[in-house]
Amino acid sequence: MSLIERTSASRMNIGHSLWTGISAFIRAARRFTKNRLAVHRMAEMDDALLKDIGLSRHEIHRAHMAPLSEDPMAELRKAAANRAARMYV
Repeated sequence: MSLIERTSASRMNIGHSLWTGISAFIRAARRFTKNRLAVHRMAEMDDALLKDIGLSRHEIHRAHMAPLSEDPMAELRKAAANRAARMYV
């Protein structure tokens, strides 16, 4: 493989990795927006509906007020799983 071919291949890999990084960022931004909107909608639900899905108003409020660096849905999934485990023990 000549120097020109290696340089060309290297540039293609850089372009591919750049595109992969941009795609990952876009997916993360979409997931972030989707999760934040879901928590906002849950905050508008009444307490009976929240209880049906295994969450409390306090847990929703904590997820809604979580730092932007944290995924609020991960915390809500844990809370719902913990509540379900306590109910069926």
